Amino acid sequence: MTMTMRFTVLLVIFCVARSAAGCGGGGSAPTTSTAPAVSTPGRFVVFSSNRAGGAGNFDIYLYDRQNQGLVALPVLNSSNSDFGGSISDDGRFIVFDRGDAFSGTQVMIYDRQIQSLIDLPGLNTAMFQAASSISADGRFIAFNFASSVTLNVDVRLYDRQSQSLVPLPALNSTSFDGQTSLSGDGRLIAFQSNRPGGAGLDDIYLYDRQTQSLVPLPGLNSSSGDAVPAVSRDGRFIAFNSNRPGGAGSSDIYMYDRQSQSLVPLPGLNTANSEGDPSFSSDGRFLVFDRTTPDGNIDVFLYDLQAHTTVPLPGINSPNDDLVPRSN
Repeated sequence: MTMTMRFTVLLVIFCVARSAAGCGGGGSAPTTSTAPAVSTPGRFVVFSSNRAGGAGNFDIYLYDRQNQGLVALPVLNSSNSDFGGSISDDGRFIVFDRGDAFSGTQVMIYDRQIQSLIDLPGLNTAMFQAASSISADGRFIAFNFASSVTLNVDVRLYDRQSQSLVPLPALNSTSFDGQTSLSGDGRLIAFQSNRPGGAGLDDIYLYDRQTQSLVPLPGLNSSSGDAVPAVSRDGRFIAFNSNRPGGAGSSDIYMYDRQSQSLVPLPGLNTANSEGDPSFSSDGRFLVFDRTTPDGNIDVFLYDLQAHTTVPLPGINSPNDDLVPRSN
């Protein structure tokens, strides 16, 4: 599977006929790749799937590594597509996207404690909101916004406490800015953009809400496509996928250390298949990601950054597509 086929439903909605690296330049339309996530620390994995028996085209599922099975999510899924999935560190809140490319998409949040959807006053419009991610404490939700499938995409941040959007001065450009990931305290926002002046088709950027400015990431981006960033809870590491030369497959996962300003080896993670959509567990030990299997389907995998091995997830994957992990 090529990098063109590695992106989330957001990019299907917003980036039809755009590039393999996720919205830069020309290229064929990406196929569906929606999102997985993990809980305390790394116990739960939330992900999307179009497996048989779901309520809609795609549904949200929650996997419990302790019990090695799926956890019921009453009333969460609908007859629409529910996709994306990001989970708070305590495992209580799941934020996700609902809708399609024709009628618009909305950001939703589910409370596992009361087993119900809860309101997000002032967040959604009649247009497109997608690729949502939640902060560790469940207070902030970062997401992408576009008024139509043909317009530029911007990053937005919602504060559940004040029930309002948070200003992000100097973050967005006139190009594509999206695929967000929040640090644990919500201070740092990692995102990808095809704005002019970058190193490649798409590049990874990091925004500091405290200084209201972009943070330099020397040595991270390449002349190829670098996309779908995930920042660790402490903000030190950024995982992402790239189709840069020298990888094992058509898309590989890389991890950048902001302290050493260099890439960190990930032995045993990448294969001749396509890996993408990485996300950290809350303690930073695990990376959850998806991989295209030899039969063409997409499955969820977990990588132990200490042991440098993939961790078995019995019972999580299906014969259909199980996609895009995020961790808590």
